Amino acid sequence: MAWAYEREDGGRGFGFTGMHNHANLGDDNFRTVLLNGCAWVAKLDIPQDGVPSKPLDKEALEKLIDEGKKAIEEKK
Repeated sequence: MAWAYEREDGGRGFGFTGMHNHANLGDDNFRTVLLNGCAWVAKLDIPQDGVPSKPLDKEALEKLIDEGKKAIEEKK
């Protein structure tokens, strides 16, 4: 589920469910909706076919999760 809102003053907000399962980022359509929402909030131009991104397989996703955990630990 996703929703978007634009205030009268031009501010924008975007909400998106599904991030509780990192494996969802492996789905190209899921990732495109997320990236398009972020670009829309930032008032960037969104290409006709959506914001492009590289496919992510399970190995790539697990590597990103491991890198994120490491970065968090380094900040402690």
